[in-house]
Amino acid sequence: MSDNRFWLPMAQVARSVRGKRSLIVAFSALPMGVATVMACGPFFPEQLLDNRAATLKQLPVFSFSREVTSLFPASPAPKPKELLSKDESKAKALYAQGAEAYRNPASADRGLTAFKAVLALSDEENARQKIAAAFMVGKAHAAMAFLPAHDPDREIADATSAFAQTRSLVAQGWPDPDELGLASLGEEARLHLRVGPGICGWKELVAHAACATELTPQALQAALSLYARQAAAESTSGDESLRFLLGWVSGQERLVTALSEDPFSRKLLSLYTLAYDDDDDLRKTALKALAGAARKTGLAPGDKTELLAVAAYRLGQFDLARDFATGNSTPLAAWVRAKLAVAANDLNGAASAYAEATKGFPVLTEKLDPEIEARIRGEQGVLALSRGEFVQAFSYLFTAGEKAGPDSGVAYDASYVAERVLTTDELKAYVDRHIPASPKPLPPEEGADAPAVTVGDTIRSLLARRLVRDQRLDQALPYFPEADDPRYATWEKKHLIHPFLARDQVRAYAKALSEARSRWTDAGRAEAWFAAARLVQEHGMEIMGSEQAPDFTVFGGSFGVGAGQDLSEEALASAGEGAAEGRNPAAASRAFIRPEERARFAQSTVTPDKRFHYRWVAVEYAVSAANLLPARSQAFAAVLCQAAGWQTDRTQELYKRYVAQGALVPFARQFGHECSVTPRFDEAQFYTPRHFWSRMKNKILRHL
Repeated sequence: MSDNRFWLPMAQVARSVRGKRSLIVAFSALPMGVATVMACGPFFPEQLLDNRAATLKQLPVFSFSREVTSLFPASPAPKPKELLSKDESKAKALYAQGAEAYRNPASADRGLTAFKAVLALSDEENARQKIAAAFMVGKAHAAMAFLPAHDPDREIADATSAFAQTRSLVAQGWPDPDELGLASLGEEARLHLRVGPGICGWKELVAHAACATELTPQALQAALSLYARQAAAESTSGDESLRFLLGWVSGQERLVTALSEDPFSRKLLSLYTLAYDDDDDLRKTALKALAGAARKTGLAPGDKTELLAVAAYRLGQFDLARDFATGNSTPLAAWVRAKLAVAANDLNGAASAYAEATKGFPVLTEKLDPEIEARIRGEQGVLALSRGEFVQAFSYLFTAGEKAGPDSGVAYDASYVAERVLTTDELKAYVDRHIPASPKPLPPEEGADAPAVTVGDTIRSLLARRLVRDQRLDQALPYFPEADDPRYATWEKKHLIHPFLARDQVRAYAKALSEARSRWTDAGRAEAWFAAARLVQEHGMEIMGSEQAPDFTVFGGSFGVGAGQDLSEEALASAGEGAAEGRNPAAASRAFIRPEERARFAQSTVTPDKRFHYRWVAVEYAVSAANLLPARSQAFAAVLCQAAGWQTDRTQELYKRYVAQGALVPFARQFGHECSVTPRFDEAQFYTPRHFWSRMKNKILRHL
C-alpha cells in the first residue's frame, strides 16, 4: 500500500484502475483459498434431498462479495451532464503540467497548483478534466503528507476532502470514464492506515511490522467502511482490499474485540468468516475470535447479532448460537433456530422457525443473497417432506427452484416431488391453481440464444408427460408447449429449424390407440398398433419420457444419473448409514424419509422401469400388431423386424418368434439391426382368403 509507483496521473491512472490496481493491489497475490478445478464429466448440482440430515444441519457457504453488496442500498446512476463543446486546450495543458510535476519527486507541490488551476477554470473549459483534476488534488495532498516541512494531518484532511469532492462530481453527472470516483474510496481508505511517517500497508501487515501494533480500531473501522463501499460497487480491487484487511484483523484478538462493538464492522467480520472460514485451524479464524469477543463484550441477544448466531452455529458453539438467535426477529436468526430445533429432533419447532424465517422475504438482513434465500425455502421444503406434508413440500421446493433457476439442485428436488411423491391429480390441481403457462417469448434474433425455460415451464411439461403415461391424453395437451414456442423448438447452429410438435404427436398417438381398438379388420387394427409403436419409438422422450429416472428427460436422455432420488430398498441398503457419495445417498438421512413417501415413490414407478422405457412400450405395441397379423405375411415379419431393432432386451425373443412362425423374407438378416422395410398391411388384410384361393387354384390345376 505504501508503494506509490502504481499511482500515475490521467491515462496511467485509468490503466491502473481498470487493471484493478487499487490501494491494496497486491492483496490478490496472497493465498485466498484459490482452488484448481478440473472437469472430468458433467456437472450435477447438489440436491437438498441427497442427504436430508446434512441439509437441515449444515450451513452453505456464503458469497462474501454478494453479501457485502447487500449491505448498501442501491443508488440510481447519476444523470450525465450535457457538456458544451468548447476549447479545452488550456485545461489539457494545465493538467499535463500537473502530471509532469506529480511524477517528479523533487517537485515542491507535486502538481497541486496546476491541478487546482484546472478546477478553477469554467465548466466549459475543463468539463472532461474536472473529475481527474479533483482526484489528482487528493493524490498530491496525500503525497505531500509524508514530505518534510509539511503537516501530515492537514495534508491528509485536504486529501480526504478532495477525494470526497471527486465522488461528489461523479454524483452530479460529470464524466468519469476512468472510474476515479470509485478509486477515490480506496485512496481515502488507505490514508486511514497512516501510522507515524508512513502508511502501514499490506507489505507491512504481512511482514508483521511494528506499525501494525499501532493501528487503532477507529482507523481500521473507517478504512473497512470505505473498502466495503468500494467492494459493493463491484470493484475487484476494493473486494480484494477488504478481504485482505478483514483477514488480517481476524487474527488480532484485541482488534476483533473492539471492532465487534460496532454493528457494521461486526457484520463485515461475520460475513468474512462465513465465507472464508478454514476448518483446518479454527483457532486462527475470525469465527473463533468473534465468538470469544462476543462473550467478552456481552452483546445482548437480538442486538443485530444474526450473523454472529450463524457464525457461532458453524463453529459448533450451539449455546452461543442460541443466545444470539433468541429474541432476534431477522430471518437468519430464525434459520439458526430452525437448525437448532432439527438437531434437538424438534421438527415442529423447526417448522415454526422456518416459517418465521421465510416471512422476511424478500427483505432479509438488508438484502439477502438470493441463493441463501432459495436455500432457506428449500430447507423448509425438506422439512415439510419429512413431516409428510407432500403438497406443501413441493410448494416450498418449487418456490426455491424459481429463485435458484431451472438447472439448480433445488429445482431438481421440486421435480422429484412432482413426479415421484405427489399423485398425478395432486400435481395437476397445484399446477392449475399456481403455475400458469408462462408468456410465449418472441423468436430470438438470428444467432441469439434460445429464450430460457422457467422452472414452471419444466413442471408443466413434466405433468403433461405424466398424464400421457397415465393414458389421459386429452388432459395432457394444454400442458405441452405450443408448437411455435421458441423455447422448445429444435435449434441448429443458432437457427430455428423446426417447431416442437408434441401436441400434434400426442393427438396422433391418441388417434392411433383409438383406431387400434375400433377398426373393423385385424389388419387395420394391427396397422394402428404399429402406428402407435412407431410414434412412441420416435417421439417417446418428448411426449411421455420421465423427467428423472428412468428416462432423464431433464438431460435429454444423455445421462442416466444426476437428478432425483432412489428410495428403493436396494438403493437404501447399498448406500448404508452415513453414505455421502453417489446419487442415492438417501440412507444417510433415513430418519427424514417417511414410509408414506416411500410408498408413493413405489406407486409412481414408471412401467416398465427401464431406461428409455417408451422403447419397451413401443415394442409391446408392435407385438400387439404382430398378434393380429397372419404369421406368414410380409407385414408380420416386417413389424417384428423393426421392433427388434429398437434397442430393448426383447430382440432375441422377437427374432425367435419370427423364425418359429414367419415366412422367409429378403430382409431376415436385418433383424436386430436397422430394419427400414415397410409392412404391407394392405396385403395382410386379404392374406388368408388370397392364400386359400391360391392353394385351391393349384389343386385344381394339378387335377386338370
